[in-house]
Amino acid sequence: MTTRKQFKPVDEQIAYLREDAAEIIREEDLRAKLEASAKSGKPLRVKLGVDPTAPDLHLGHTVVLRKLKHFQDLGHTAIFSGRRFHGHGWRSYRPVRNAPAPNA
Repeated sequence: MTTRKQFKPVDEQIAYLREDAAEIIREEDLRAKLEASAKSGKPLRVKLGVDPTAPDLHLGHTVVLRKLKHFQDLGHTAIFSGRRFHGHGWRSYRPVRNAPAPNA
């Protein structure tokens, strides 16, 4: 038997997710998904994919990781994936680059 999950009211969830955010792109879509989640009792699955070999990966990416944690705090399922991926299908990975040798 599956149990329905109880969530905070949608307005409270939106307010919490809005904290420290400059804007929510398509807030009406997020609201609709949160309302459907509350009605069904099924948590949202929120995903963040990061390429750990990307040359532009930096500490600024922790902002998005923290927002993922906010969804988790609200009872939703947070999924973090750190894989080498370049967008041409899930089986197609970018090859590992060899790091340049440090100057001795």
